[in-house]
Amino acid sequence: MEYELQNYVWLPDYLDANTFMNLWVTDGANNKTGYASEEYDQLIERANNELSQKPVERFKAFLKAEKLLIKEDAVIAPIYQKGSAKLQKPYVKGTYRNPMGSGYIYKYSFIEGK
Repeated sequence: MEYELQNYVWLPDYLDANTFMNLWVTDGANNKTGYASEEYDQLIERANNELSQKPVERFKAFLKAEKLLIKEDAVIAPIYQKGSAKLQKPYVKGTYRNPMGSGYIYKYSFIEGK
């Protein structure tokens, strides 16, 4: 913990904002910063429990936690978000696209009409 700057990469485990937001909870297994905030912890806890069936309110809780993490406490400074674009002919079918961006599977792909 005696450093001034750290570069850290995280890829999502599942398709939900919590895969990133729970990284920074106090004493979290992946919290490599030593960051601790009772307010942040409470927001994440609420988002994952009492607000779990209220998507708009849950989003607002995550947004408030993100502002606390990035803007107010300045714990992290995201520098990029990985992305890619692919073109596919409309007659190519059966290609599996992972919504979390970890690749395409062509095992079941086929050309329609041939």
